[in-house]
Amino acid sequence: MPTSDLSQLKTSLERFGPARSLDFRFAPLNILLLLVFMLAGLIVHTRLHGFGVHPVVFTVVAALVLAASFRASQIWGSVVTGGTLAALAAYLVFNHWLEAPARAPSRVLVTATVLAALLAPAVQMANQWERGVVLRFGRFRGIRGPGLFVILPVIDRVAQYVDQRIRVSDFRAETTLTKDTVPVNVDAIAFWMVWDAEKSVL
Repeated sequence: MPTSDLSQLKTSLERFGPARSLDFRFAPLNILLLLVFMLAGLIVHTRLHGFGVHPVVFTVVAALVLAASFRASQIWGSVVTGGTLAALAAYLVFNHWLEAPARAPSRVLVTATVLAALLAPAVQMANQWERGVVLRFGRFRGIRGPGLFVILPVIDRVAQYVDQRIRVSDFRAETTLTKDTVPVNVDAIAFWMVWDAEKSVL
């Protein structure tokens, strides 16, 4: 089979494949919330057990790794996996791997890490011209936005943000005949917008 036929077959089959689906947006606001939750856990930990370098390093590294992984994937699977691994790392480091003088109970850091991982992506924001279509367990739950709204961690997902601004589509020249059979080329521009976000997605 020639390579041009193979490439055409590949592109036609890709249309039927699943597109990359996001469960939420992890924007700068969400990164800020993640950092606030992690720092709150660090502050409580230092109040209970005194200041130490190890909790500060763990908090900074865990927050950066979680923020980068959530921003890259934006699916709940990465939240569950990343949050679990970070909490397990906190437990192992502070309860088993550090030497006796530096050890401290890690309950606060583990709890703060899990809460930060679950709650930071739950706060979503839609722009003035957008509406978010929220699904709960795969079923339509409602339209959210504009502004801030909250989704339930893991069980809710924003299927799509629908842009409701007026958009323009142009059509290339089409040849047609006038009433007196003179051929003419007609260019056209269509102005359109999405009125019903639910129907446009579902």
